[in-house]
Amino acid sequence: MDIKRLFKDVIIILLTTLGLLVGIEVIMQVTYFFDLKNNPEKNENPELAFQFNEDYLVELVPGVEKTYVRVFENGGDSILWKVNQEGFRGSPLNDNDAFRIMVYGDSNM
Repeated sequence: MDIKRLFKDVIIILLTTLGLLVGIEVIMQVTYFFDLKNNPEKNENPELAFQFNEDYLVELVPGVEKTYVRVFENGGDSILWKVNQEGFRGSPLNDNDAFRIMVYGDSNM
């Protein structure tokens, strides 16, 4: 078998697979977005601390309070966290004149 033909076949298979995966992801994202936009009641769950946002997909639910309980192997303590009415964790921003720093990133930040 010719090595060029084998290489060409592998490239075709990889590109086809990649195109299929990207196409499926686009279909799922569009379907999910429009389903939540047209049926916002699906997003209303009092157990959840997050809700759908049309611009950036997920945001904290304003006014929610949650207690996170760690498993025994991680200390077993409880962490109470609150979301203010503006959708940020902690006390209301308007009531506190302290200097604040906002950090964007994932949990490794």
